[in-house]
Amino acid sequence: MRIAGYVREVPGPSGSDTAFAQSERIRRWTKDTGNELVTMCQDHRLAASPADRPGFKALLDVVRNGNADSVVVASLESFSSDKMMQEIMITDIRNAGVTLIATDSADLEVLQDGGDDHARM
Repeated sequence: MRIAGYVREVPGPSGSDTAFAQSERIRRWTKDTGNELVTMCQDHRLAASPADRPGFKALLDVVRNGNADSVVVASLESFSSDKMMQEIMITDIRNAGVTLIATDSADLEVLQDGGDDHARM
């Protein structure tokens, strides 16, 4: 499977997961699962909305053009700390016709069924 990775450092004091650490987790996951990493898109930590993120726009272009089968993120926090913004970005990726995968096991339930969080669709 062809994988497109996406990383963004989380701003603020809780954002200890650097873009480098995220990209390494994505590379390791891709290698361990026998997939091919075709691109890694990155945005700077201050990018607020998806419209502010050239890396996210590039990621959507990659998947919409059929150049990747799945998108892998280290954590949904890479999208945003705001759950509604996460949902918008998840929907954008899914509407492009690809699967979204997180290397963080805590995000797997959210990606499958939204979990028990009322803020998720």
